[in-house]
Amino acid sequence: GAPNFVHQNCTPEDAEGGTDWLQGYFVGITSDGVVLGKQNYGYTELARANGRYTEGNAYVLKVECEGAVIRVYVDGELVLTYADPDPYMQGMVGIRTHRCAASFENLHVEPIG
Repeated sequence: GAPNFVHQNCTPEDAEGGTDWLQGYFVGITSDGVVLGKQNYGYTELARANGRYTEGNAYVLKVECEGAVIRVYVDGELVLTYADPDPYMQGMVGIRTHRCAASFENLHVEPIG
């Protein structure tokens, strides 16, 4: 099946120094849109796309990274495109929640092409 993300009500509060002490990108679904952030031992929001998402509903979330360009799809629809002027060009994939509950299933990682 397709990868799913179940949106739960999340608060963006962070513990000082701990939860953002990493380097990577973050894609999240909130009740009013999709957010793309970059973590470089602190958090910076890069882009946001307005939308309506209901807590408890399942959504198919797809993220493509091709060079410096990041594309985010929700339920097959492209909702956000961002070109990072200083991109991370390698790394790993991870899943996390922060001060909220979420469930994940059918995670797939594959090269573009």
